Amino acid sequence: MTKTFTLYPCHFDSTLTKKQGRKYSTKKCVKKPTCEEMEEASLKLQIDTEVQKNKRHPKDQDVSGRLVFSKSIDRYIVVAALKQEITAERIAKKERALQKISDSHTKKEVPVVNQETGEKTVKVLVSKRKKNKEEKKKQKILGK
Repeated sequence: MTKTFTLYPCHFDSTLTKKQGRKYSTKKCVKKPTCEEMEEASLKLQIDTEVQKNKRHPKDQDVSGRLVFSKSIDRYIVVAALKQEITAERIAKKERALQKISDSHTKKEVPVVNQETGEKTVKVLVSKRKKNKEEKKKQKILGK
């Protein structure tokens, strides 16, 4: 049997204290990670893991799930790689949400005919009210 180490989301949560179950320094952790995020990051990094979704940490009974890693890779390297991947995925998710807002139906295409030449063109109209709503949504997503 190979040696393993276990990583619960609370071990890796920068919002928790050491007494509440955090194991690593806040610089090496992310805010409120989920088991799904950790699993997705380990898959992207191609780290061999076993996911146990029904397990709970004794100090954090509200959150279920843990990942079991082989000790063939140093645990600090795994934690640093997971942090980097989860942070990158969260940033990409925010950017996708912002792109979706800007691509939404706030723009209206109107066909315009030039009176002199008879040439047909398409003009894009954006109302000020919709622009303001779009800006508010962007600020909400960015957390400002």
